[in-house]
Amino acid sequence: MIIESKYNMTPIYGIISKDKKRFSDCDLFKGDLWKYAVLKEIKIWWGTPKKNEDFSKIKTLIGVQCKYINNITGEEIESEAHRGKVESSDILVQNISLKENEYFSQFHIGFDNSISYIKFVTNNEQKIEFGEPIKEEVKKVKLNMDKEPNMVQCLIGYYNENRITALGCKYIKRKDFIFLNLMDIFRLRHFFNVNENEKEKWKDNNKLNQHNLYIKAVAKLCLLPEGLFCCIIKYFA
Repeated sequence: MIIESKYNMTPIYGIISKDKKRFSDCDLFKGDLWKYAVLKEIKIWWGTPKKNEDFSKIKTLIGVQCKYINNITGEEIESEAHRGKVESSDILVQNISLKENEYFSQFHIGFDNSISYIKFVTNNEQKIEFGEPIKEEVKKVKLNMDKEPNMVQCLIGYYNENRITALGCKYIKRKDFIFLNLMDIFRLRHFFNVNENEKEKWKDNNKLNQHNLYIKAVAKLCLLPEGLFCCIIKYFA
């Protein structure tokens, strides 16, 4: 499997202004560790932007901030607040945090001169929503256009000193994301099954203790009998 081909990218919906600042939350992670990240929390600022724009009386997406957890390292990473200046008195701030085995499965956005509507929905129908959905403006990113559920992976967009001007996301099929996270475990399990001498070495606690907690946990999992191994693996899905 070519890992990169399993990730998809939505269009960046909105307007890319001359004074833009680009952000990609994938850049929060070293190397390709973003591929193992799960979006766990979204914080949104919504209201009227700075007073020096023609549409300043229109409520729009002022800013967004996300928290991710890396499935490999267990590390939690919070992005900076990608936002314009919070100067108006009507700014609303709301966040949504996901529960165990929950993920963002839908992304809706409406825009004209500015982003007029935003909504994220989880697989458990929990949602965060701002603005009024105008039918001809709203774009529903078709993450679930087939029977296989997809998940929002990380946000990408543009902002200036006033507001978020454009927004999109990376996403991946849920089953592919689970397999990607389990791939190294299956490889090690197969390695132990075909290399009995190496398998015996890893049963030595002195060897195990030379490694970090993640490697020790994976090694012990791969050393389990078939029945116990399968019982544990099924909970990853």
